[in-house]
Amino acid sequence: MNNPQRFITHFQTLNAKYGTTAQGQEWEIGQPVQHIVNELKDAKKALVASDVHLTMFPHSQWAYKSKADALALNGDRSAAITHMEKAVAIAKEHNDKYLEMLQASLTSLKERQF
Repeated sequence: MNNPQRFITHFQTLNAKYGTTAQGQEWEIGQPVQHIVNELKDAKKALVASDVHLTMFPHSQWAYKSKADALALNGDRSAAITHMEKAVAIAKEHNDKYLEMLQASLTSLKERQF
């Protein structure tokens, strides 16, 4: 699973299988990426998944959060904070309803011991 194309294919399969959300929106590829980053706790796979997510959605706060989570999982505190700050900045720019949650994640990341 270290091949980004395999991740993309996997996400496309998941999206085809699960269809749309209750609101009729397509599932975002970031949802399974976030699952890999947060649930599997596999540092190398998390980095590959977050790279794919960020490449596909370069203006998404969730892509930056995925990357921050993966970097934190790999022990790169400084880069993780930088990516989480970018996620918060994008959320502020779009007046995102999850801004407070992202800010709390940033605060938690800054306070975490690595």
